[in-house]
Amino acid sequence: MNKLFIVLLAVCLVSAHAFVKRDAPAGENQLEKIQKQLQEFSKNINNQMASTFDPETMKRNFNQFAESINKAMSDMNNKPPAA
Repeated sequence: MNKLFIVLLAVCLVSAHAFVKRDAPAGENQLEKIQKQLQEFSKNINNQMASTFDPETMKRNFNQFAESINKAMSDMNNKPPAA
């Protein structure tokens, strides 16, 4: 009786393993998807870094900042003293 039970259990385990293996997604496809996502992410980061640290944009923003400081200082100097 025990041998029959062990054989039945083995058959059930083999069929369950085959069923699970059949329904499981392929591991290679998941790795390829992850690799593509990482490549897209790195491209996006590179584009954002290039646009953020663009020398011309930084120069223009710094010049605008300096002009606004100079204008504020000249406005403070040209104000009449408070009575």
